[in-house]
Amino acid sequence: MKKLVVLSMMATMILFASCDKDGVYNPIKKISKITCTRTHIGTQGTESNTTEQNWTWNKNQLQKIVYYDREDQYTWTEEFSYNKSGRLIRVEDKEKEEYTTYEYEGDQLNKVVYYYNNFRECEYHFKYEGEKLSEIECWEFSDYYSIKKENRSNPLAFVCSPEIANLTQKVVDDVAVATEGQPHRKMEVDITTISLKWDGNNISRMIYTYPFYNERCEYLLTYDKKVNPFAGFFALDFDYAYDYDYVYKNANNIVSMTEVGSMWKREYNYTYKGQYPESYTYTDVYENSSYRYDYKIEYK
Repeated sequence: MKKLVVLSMMATMILFASCDKDGVYNPIKKISKITCTRTHIGTQGTESNTTEQNWTWNKNQLQKIVYYDREDQYTWTEEFSYNKSGRLIRVEDKEKEEYTTYEYEGDQLNKVVYYYNNFRECEYHFKYEGEKLSEIECWEFSDYYSIKKENRSNPLAFVCSPEIANLTQKVVDDVAVATEGQPHRKMEVDITTISLKWDGNNISRMIYTYPFYNERCEYLLTYDKKVNPFAGFFALDFDYAYDYDYVYKNANNIVSMTEVGSMWKREYNYTYKGQYPESYTYTDVYENSSYRYDYKIEYK
Protein backbone atom coordinates (compact mmCIF):
# COMPACT_ATOMS: atom_id res chain seq x y z
CA MET A 1 0.00 0.00 0.00
CA LYS A 2 1.17 3.53 -0.73
CA LYS A 3 1.67 5.04 1.82
CA LEU A 4 1.03 10.74 2.87
CA VAL A 5 6.79 24.68 3.54
CA VAL A 6 8.14 31.00 3.21
CA LEU A 7 9.55 34.17 4.16
CA SER A 8 6.90 35.88 6.28
CA MET A 9 3.14 35.86 6.54
CA MET A 10 2.89 38.55 3.90
CA ALA A 11 5.32 36.75 1.59
CA THR A 12 3.35 33.57 2.05
CA MET A 13 0.18 35.30 0.91
CA ILE A 14 1.95 36.68 -2.16
CA LEU A 15 3.81 33.54 -3.19
CA PHE A 16 1.12 31.01 -2.35
CA ALA A 17 -2.11 32.95 -2.48
CA SER A 18 -3.83 29.91 -3.98
CA CYS A 19 -3.03 27.89 -0.87
CA ASP A 20 -5.77 29.83 0.97
CA LYS A 21 -8.08 27.32 -0.65
CA ASP A 22 -7.05 23.70 -0.14
CA GLY A 23 -6.81 21.70 -3.32
CA VAL A 24 -5.29 24.49 -5.43
CA TYR A 25 -1.53 24.18 -5.91
CA ASN A 26 -0.21 27.07 -7.98
CA PRO A 27 3.26 28.18 -6.81
CA ILE A 28 5.06 30.91 -8.73
CA LYS A 29 8.11 28.67 -9.16
CA LYS A 30 6.93 25.34 -10.53
CA ILE A 31 8.82 22.05 -10.15
CA SER A 32 9.78 20.23 -13.35
CA LYS A 33 11.88 17.35 -12.00
CA ILE A 34 12.90 15.73 -8.72
CA THR A 35 15.68 13.17 -8.45
CA CYS A 36 16.04 11.09 -5.28
CA THR A 37 18.97 8.79 -4.52
CA ARG A 38 18.60 6.51 -1.52
CA THR A 39 21.82 5.00 -0.16
CA HIS A 40 21.66 2.13 2.32
CA ILE A 41 24.74 1.47 4.46
CA GLY A 42 24.42 -1.81 6.36
CA THR A 43 26.33 -4.81 7.62
CA GLN A 44 26.30 -6.32 4.14
CA GLY A 45 27.82 -3.22 2.51
CA THR A 46 26.44 -0.22 0.64
CA GLU A 47 23.76 -0.12 -2.02
CA SER A 48 21.76 2.67 -3.63
CA ASN A 49 18.94 3.31 -6.04
CA THR A 50 17.73 6.46 -7.81
CA THR A 51 14.20 7.49 -8.67
CA GLU A 52 13.22 10.34 -11.01
CA GLN A 53 10.00 12.35 -10.96
CA ASN A 54 9.06 14.34 -14.06
CA TRP A 55 6.28 16.89 -13.46
CA THR A 56 4.01 17.98 -16.32
CA TRP A 57 1.95 21.19 -16.09
CA ASN A 58 -0.91 22.59 -18.13
CA LYS A 59 -0.52 26.32 -17.45
CA ASN A 60 -1.11 26.53 -13.68
CA GLN A 61 -2.34 22.98 -13.10
CA LEU A 62 -0.17 19.97 -12.41
CA GLN A 63 -1.35 17.26 -14.80
CA LYS A 64 0.84 14.27 -14.04
CA ILE A 65 4.04 13.01 -12.44
CA VAL A 66 5.97 10.25 -14.21
CA TYR A 67 8.22 8.22 -11.90
CA TYR A 68 11.19 6.21 -13.15
CA ASP A 69 13.26 3.80 -11.06
CA ARG A 70 16.70 3.70 -12.73
CA GLU A 71 17.85 0.46 -11.12
CA ASP A 72 14.71 -1.57 -11.76
CA GLN A 73 13.93 0.34 -14.97
CA TYR A 74 10.33 0.62 -13.86
CA THR A 75 7.97 3.50 -14.69
CA TRP A 76 4.65 4.51 -13.17
CA THR A 77 2.47 7.60 -13.57
CA GLU A 78 0.19 9.62 -11.31
CA GLU A 79 -2.51 11.65 -13.05
CA PHE A 80 -4.30 14.60 -11.43
CA SER A 81 -7.97 15.49 -11.95
CA TYR A 82 -9.73 18.74 -10.96
CA ASN A 83 -13.27 20.00 -10.57
CA LYS A 84 -14.71 23.03 -12.38
CA SER A 85 -13.34 25.42 -9.75
CA GLY A 86 -9.82 24.06 -10.25
CA ARG A 87 -9.51 22.09 -7.02
CA LEU A 88 -7.84 18.69 -6.95
CA ILE A 89 -10.38 15.88 -6.57
CA ARG A 90 -8.49 12.76 -7.68
CA VAL A 91 -4.98 11.35 -8.11
CA GLU A 92 -4.79 8.07 -10.00
CA ASP A 93 -2.04 5.55 -10.71
CA LYS A 94 -3.46 3.16 -13.27
CA GLU A 95 -0.40 0.90 -13.37
CA LYS A 96 -0.71 0.22 -9.65
CA GLU A 97 -4.51 0.17 -9.73
CA GLU A 98 -4.79 2.78 -7.00
CA TYR A 99 -6.33 6.21 -6.64
CA THR A 100 -7.02 8.87 -4.02
CA THR A 101 -10.04 11.16 -3.79
CA TYR A 102 -10.28 14.56 -2.06
CA GLU A 103 -13.35 16.21 -0.54
CA TYR A 104 -13.76 19.78 0.76
CA GLU A 105 -15.94 21.81 3.04
CA GLY A 106 -15.70 25.48 2.20
CA ASP A 107 -12.04 26.40 1.67
CA GLN A 108 -10.70 23.48 3.68
CA LEU A 109 -9.83 19.87 2.97
CA ASN A 110 -12.37 17.70 4.73
CA LYS A 111 -11.73 14.09 3.75
CA VAL A 112 -9.24 12.00 1.75
CA VAL A 113 -9.92 8.41 0.70
CA TYR A 114 -7.31 6.04 -0.74
CA TYR A 115 -8.35 3.01 -2.84
CA TYR A 116 -6.34 0.05 -4.03
CA ASN A 117 -7.85 -2.34 -6.58
CA ASN A 118 -11.20 -0.60 -5.92
CA PHE A 119 -11.00 -1.44 -2.22
CA ARG A 120 -11.14 1.48 0.23
CA GLU A 121 -7.96 1.04 2.27
CA CYS A 122 -7.59 4.40 4.03
CA GLU A 123 -9.62 7.42 5.06
CA TYR A 124 -8.32 10.69 6.51
CA HIS A 125 -10.65 13.04 8.39
CA PHE A 126 -9.58 16.63 9.13
CA LYS A 127 -10.38 19.03 11.97
CA TYR A 128 -9.49 22.73 12.17
CA GLU A 129 -9.14 25.50 14.72
CA GLY A 130 -10.08 28.50 12.65
CA GLU A 131 -7.89 28.36 9.54
CA LYS A 132 -5.29 26.04 11.10
CA LEU A 133 -5.38 22.27 10.64
CA SER A 134 -5.46 20.86 14.17
CA GLU A 135 -6.11 17.12 13.88
CA ILE A 136 -6.09 14.29 11.37
CA GLU A 137 -7.85 11.03 12.14
CA CYS A 138 -6.46 8.21 10.00
CA TRP A 139 -8.48 5.09 9.37
CA GLU A 140 -6.81 2.10 7.70
CA PHE A 141 -9.27 -0.61 6.71
CA SER A 142 -8.81 -4.36 6.48
CA ASP A 143 -11.35 -6.68 4.88
CA TYR A 144 -10.51 -10.16 6.07
CA TYR A 145 -11.95 -13.59 6.83
CA SER A 146 -12.44 -14.36 10.50
CA ILE A 147 -9.17 -15.52 12.08
CA LYS A 148 -7.75 -15.12 15.54
CA LYS A 149 -6.63 -11.56 16.10
CA GLU A 150 -3.38 -12.58 17.79
CA ASN A 151 -2.30 -14.33 14.59
CA ARG A 152 -2.71 -11.22 12.46
CA SER A 153 0.19 -8.90 11.75
CA ASN A 154 -0.25 -5.16 12.11
CA PRO A 155 0.46 -3.23 8.90
CA LEU A 156 2.46 -0.01 9.27
CA ALA A 157 0.17 3.01 9.36
CA PHE A 158 0.16 4.91 6.08
CA VAL A 159 0.54 8.31 7.69
CA CYS A 160 3.11 7.46 10.36
CA SER A 161 6.86 7.66 10.49
CA PRO A 162 8.64 4.34 9.82
CA GLU A 163 9.72 4.19 13.46
CA ILE A 164 6.11 3.86 14.63
CA ALA A 165 5.10 0.22 14.53
CA ASN A 166 2.16 -0.08 16.95
CA LEU A 167 -1.32 0.74 15.70
CA THR A 168 -4.70 1.21 17.30
CA GLN A 169 -7.02 -1.68 16.62
CA LYS A 170 -10.75 -1.12 16.56
CA VAL A 171 -13.45 -3.27 15.04
CA VAL A 172 -16.02 -0.89 13.57
CA ASP A 173 -18.12 -3.30 11.58
CA ASP A 174 -18.84 -7.01 11.86
CA VAL A 175 -21.05 -8.14 9.02
CA ALA A 176 -21.93 -11.75 8.25
CA VAL A 177 -21.72 -12.49 4.54
CA ALA A 178 -23.98 -15.26 3.28
CA THR A 179 -21.37 -16.69 0.94
CA GLU A 180 -21.37 -20.45 0.54
CA GLY A 181 -18.31 -22.15 2.02
CA GLN A 182 -16.83 -18.95 3.52
CA PRO A 183 -16.60 -17.88 7.16
CA HIS A 184 -18.06 -14.59 8.31
CA ARG A 185 -16.31 -11.57 6.83
CA LYS A 186 -15.34 -8.61 9.01
CA MET A 187 -14.25 -5.06 8.37
CA GLU A 188 -11.56 -3.80 10.71
CA VAL A 189 -10.04 -0.34 10.94
CA ASP A 190 -6.77 0.70 12.55
CA ILE A 191 -7.09 4.24 13.86
CA THR A 192 -4.33 6.77 14.42
CA THR A 193 -4.98 10.34 15.57
CA ILE A 194 -2.45 13.06 14.80
CA SER A 195 -2.71 16.37 16.66
CA LEU A 196 -0.87 19.34 15.16
CA LYS A 197 0.49 22.43 16.91
CA TRP A 198 1.66 25.54 15.06
CA ASP A 199 4.39 28.16 15.32
CA GLY A 200 3.33 30.88 12.89
CA ASN A 201 2.91 29.28 9.46
CA ASN A 202 4.68 26.02 10.28
CA ILE A 203 3.70 22.88 12.20
CA SER A 204 5.95 22.80 15.27
CA ARG A 205 4.66 19.67 16.99
CA MET A 206 2.94 16.45 15.93
CA ILE A 207 1.42 14.04 18.44
CA TYR A 208 0.43 10.54 17.29
CA THR A 209 -2.09 8.85 19.60
CA TYR A 210 -3.10 5.16 19.78
CA PRO A 211 -6.00 4.78 22.26
CA PHE A 212 -6.11 0.98 22.17
CA TYR A 213 -2.48 0.70 23.36
CA ASN A 214 -2.66 3.87 25.49
CA GLU A 215 0.42 5.13 23.64
CA ARG A 216 1.52 8.40 22.12
CA CYS A 217 4.53 9.59 20.11
CA GLU A 218 5.47 13.26 20.01
CA TYR A 219 7.66 15.02 17.44
CA LEU A 220 9.13 18.54 17.49
CA LEU A 221 9.95 20.29 14.22
CA THR A 222 12.10 23.31 13.29
CA TYR A 223 12.31 25.24 10.00
CA ASP A 224 14.44 27.58 7.94
CA LYS A 225 13.29 30.95 6.53
CA LYS A 226 13.24 29.91 2.87
CA VAL A 227 10.36 29.12 0.53
CA ASN A 228 8.88 25.64 0.60
CA PRO A 229 8.17 24.71 -3.05
CA PHE A 230 5.66 22.03 -1.96
CA ALA A 231 3.41 24.37 0.06
CA GLY A 232 -0.18 23.63 -0.92
CA PHE A 233 0.61 20.35 -2.66
CA PHE A 234 -0.93 17.90 -0.21
CA ALA A 235 -1.11 15.15 -2.83
CA LEU A 236 2.62 14.62 -2.41
CA ASP A 237 2.27 14.32 1.33
CA PHE A 238 -0.38 11.62 1.24
CA ASP A 239 1.67 9.57 -1.19
CA TYR A 240 4.82 9.69 0.93
CA ALA A 241 3.71 10.91 4.32
CA TYR A 242 6.53 9.44 6.39
CA ASP A 243 9.12 10.71 3.94
CA TYR A 244 8.36 14.39 4.54
CA ASP A 245 5.64 14.79 7.11
CA TYR A 246 2.86 17.27 6.29
CA VAL A 247 5.17 19.33 4.12
CA TYR A 248 2.21 20.71 2.19
CA LYS A 249 0.98 22.73 5.17
CA ASN A 250 4.30 24.36 6.08
CA ALA A 251 5.39 27.73 4.75
CA ASN A 252 9.10 26.97 5.21
CA ASN A 253 11.43 23.98 4.82
CA ILE A 254 11.84 21.47 7.65
CA VAL A 255 15.32 21.60 9.25
CA SER A 256 14.91 19.02 12.00
CA MET A 257 12.41 16.51 13.36
CA THR A 258 12.98 15.11 16.87
CA GLU A 259 11.04 12.45 18.75
CA VAL A 260 10.43 13.47 22.36
CA GLY A 261 11.80 10.94 24.87
CA SER A 262 13.80 9.13 22.21
CA MET A 263 17.26 9.33 20.65
CA TRP A 264 15.72 9.49 17.19
CA LYS A 265 16.29 12.71 15.25
CA ARG A 266 16.25 13.59 11.57
CA GLU A 267 18.16 16.63 10.29
CA TYR A 268 17.79 18.15 6.83
CA ASN A 269 20.51 20.01 4.93
CA TYR A 270 19.61 22.28 2.00
CA THR A 271 21.28 24.14 -0.82
CA TYR A 272 19.43 27.12 -2.26
CA LYS A 273 19.20 29.30 -5.33
CA GLY A 274 17.73 32.52 -4.01
CA GLN A 275 14.82 31.66 -1.72
CA TYR A 276 14.14 28.22 -3.19
CA PRO A 277 15.85 24.91 -2.33
CA GLU A 278 17.70 23.19 -5.18
CA SER A 279 18.59 20.11 -3.14
CA TYR A 280 18.22 18.63 0.32
CA THR A 281 19.57 15.62 2.20
CA TYR A 282 18.66 13.71 5.33
CA THR A 283 19.78 10.49 7.02
CA ASP A 284 17.84 7.98 9.10
CA VAL A 285 19.97 5.84 11.42
CA TYR A 286 18.84 2.46 12.73
CA GLU A 287 20.58 -0.15 14.90
CA ASN A 288 22.96 -1.64 12.33
CA SER A 289 22.35 0.47 9.27
CA SER A 290 21.48 3.90 7.93
CA TYR A 291 19.60 5.32 4.98
CA ARG A 292 20.72 8.55 3.31
CA TYR A 293 18.29 10.39 1.01
CA ASP A 294 19.61 12.93 -1.50
CA TYR A 295 17.04 15.04 -3.39
CA LYS A 296 17.65 17.39 -6.31
CA ILE A 297 14.86 19.77 -7.39
CA GLU A 298 14.65 21.37 -10.84
CA TYR A 299 12.18 24.11 -11.77
CA LYS A 300 10.49 25.25 -14.98
